[in-house]
Amino acid sequence: MMKKFGILLLGLSFFITSCSSDDDFEDTDTIGNNFLIENVEFNESNNFAIGFPLPTDFELIAGDVVLVYRLENVVNGDEVWEPLPTAMFNFDENNDGIIDNSLQYRFNYTFRDVDILIESLDPSALSAEFTRNQVFQIVTVPANIISQDLDIDFSDIKDVYNKLHLNINGFE
Repeated sequence: MMKKFGILLLGLSFFITSCSSDDDFEDTDTIGNNFLIENVEFNESNNFAIGFPLPTDFELIAGDVVLVYRLENVVNGDEVWEPLPTAMFNFDENNDGIIDNSLQYRFNYTFRDVDILIESLDPSALSAEFTRNQVFQIVTVPANIISQDLDIDFSDIKDVYNKLHLNINGFE
């Protein structure tokens, strides 16, 4: 009986030491994708929204996350990217304490496209700085990256690019 117990214990110890844990697994072959959209015009003819079709050779699967960033400014050569949806901007054009207009950039997506749109009380009254020559980046994050504990700050495009091994200076 003791012999059987010893063999069982030896086998069990072999099994336990041969199993591995994925706690420290780092996925190095699955990265996100990024798409740069430049010269975006929001106007009445496109209902203050644009649709960006995802490339046909790109597959977005259930669980993947889509992020969109707007180029808000360039300061001393550094690009300032703002995650969407943005905060709601309220405009008091008459300085009378009454909100005359508002603005928010937001997005939605399907497995085939990403829509970026402006929500506003009166989008046609927005100045050109908010509606013309806008630049956006779409970043896709694979589901298996999301399930890993990478501590990604999704509000910081540089952190997203670094953790997803994307080239921040070049775009696909």
